[in-house]
Amino acid sequence: MPSRRVHNLLNKLILGKSYNDVNRFIDLPYLWLRGKHRIYFHDLKTTPALIALLKGDPKAGLAAIIHILADKTFKNKKK
Repeated sequence: MPSRRVHNLLNKLILGKSYNDVNRFIDLPYLWLRGKHRIYFHDLKTTPALIALLKGDPKAGLAAIIHILADKTFKNKKK
């Protein structure tokens, strides 16, 4: 999966702002679930809307979509 730095860079390139707080929130379950953390906050139906509402910023919802799609697109390959 892309690092937070990569997620922030994608948001900066696409939205003009890194939205580090959005990326940190989406990956928060990693602290206790590690590799299985994507069962939370990685759905395209509710997470972007929730984040946009919480932040009061529609672009924050777009940042969440970018994060989720990047994770789905750039999966790490096991060696």
